[in-house]
Amino acid sequence: MEVTPSKGKIGFDESYEMTVKIFCKIEKEIVGDVSVMIRGGKVIKIPLSAKTIIPQVSILEEIFDFGNITTLGNAATLSMTLTNQSSIKADMVLDLRLPEENPSAPDGIECLDVIPADDQDDSILHSVHPENEEEEEEQKKQTLQQ
Repeated sequence: MEVTPSKGKIGFDESYEMTVKIFCKIEKEIVGDVSVMIRGGKVIKIPLSAKTIIPQVSILEEIFDFGNITTLGNAATLSMTLTNQSSIKADMVLDLRLPEENPSAPDGIECLDVIPADDQDDSILHSVHPENEEEEEEQKKQTLQQ
């Protein structure tokens, strides 16, 4: 938890706005108080509660069987449907790293190309290639500002 600013002065008959930020990387229920200590020993407590959840995202298809595909530039296409059963938005990263970067990459990963369906937002598609990290972070910031 972070409260900003963490200290300050409030003038006579004025208001003072603060920001309380919760950031948790695990699923957890948080209950407690935010304490404000005032000069002279007075303490004001404000109840705080939050529940952090992990999005429940699944792939509808059970298997992607492309069958036999002739080499030399021929392509085959299958649809993949992601479903978010959560009450929150889910940020996702599509990992298409090659075996040199990801030893657990499946054989043939270099042959995959992911294209969103015609009417779908492609903002969920990200790579984890280091050379694209700055660009992806900038895109994420722009999305958050909108």
